[in-house]
Amino acid sequence: MIMHTNRIEELLEKYWQCETSREEEKELYLYFTGENELPAHLAPYKELFVLKQEETDASLPASFDERILSMLEEEQPRQPLRRIGRTYWHIAASIAAIFILWFAVDRYISYNDPWQQETFETPEEALAEVQKVFSTVSDHLEKGQELIGRNMEKIEPMTRIIK
Repeated sequence: MIMHTNRIEELLEKYWQCETSREEEKELYLYFTGENELPAHLAPYKELFVLKQEETDASLPASFDERILSMLEEEQPRQPLRRIGRTYWHIAASIAAIFILWFAVDRYISYNDPWQQETFETPEEALAEVQKVFSTVSDHLEKGQELIGRNMEKIEPMTRIIK
């Protein structure tokens, strides 16, 4: 019995160091899950090996794969709508980026070209010009939003069908 206990203690030491072979681990599982009485200092390890054995015995029901696949099939019709929505957002973002780039380049050229530089006599004139530019930008953004809104209305019947 003492020799067998020494062997189990050696195997446990190897087990904690992750150096055991499959056969040695099997020997540990058989020892701790068996009907034999364990020494007091080895008794706490029994739960570990019992739980490990129960964990390896656990399996999914046969219908599990079918349920997951049916759930995936149900969700697939929603993806084209998401792609359409993303496409419109990408188009809108691209248009906005092009507009901002054009505006920045135009301002950069006019700022660096002495013949096109605009100067103002008073701060009120400068403020009026800034307000005019912001108004123009606001108008363009509103037109872009209206365009997106109209396009979204066109795909709304398709959205209802998919839902």
